[in-house]
Amino acid sequence: MKLEVDSAGLGVTPSAPWTVDGDTLEEARLSMRGPRAGVIISSIVLAGGFAAIAGGVVALNRQDDLDAIGSAAVATTFGLLMVIGGTVGVAISGRNLDAAKREMKLREAQSHRSRRIQWDLRTSRLVF
Repeated sequence: MKLEVDSAGLGVTPSAPWTVDGDTLEEARLSMRGPRAGVIISSIVLAGGFAAIAGGVVALNRQDDLDAIGSAAVATTFGLLMVIGGTVGVAISGRNLDAAKREMKLREAQSHRSRRIQWDLRTSRLVF
């Protein structure tokens, strides 16, 4: 609880909810940024891989230029590697994001049953 002085006198405002680990819920929400960024970046790599494969296939279909076949094969191979990497990245980051969300929900549920001593304003006594 925080004590603040307002125009009417002394006011009590509740502090930010805390988790069992000692973090605020806002800090726990910020810890989900990494897995979420991983999913987004892996999705971009996956889309870039599909674009590289599409460009390579279009270049391979041009039969006029024999020099383009080598670069088209390289682009297609590079695109395939990007698709594989993006798929693995999305799968791993998605699993990590799911675990982080599950942990966040658990922390939010546990924060309502705090284990620290607090002053209950309603009953005007200490709650353990």
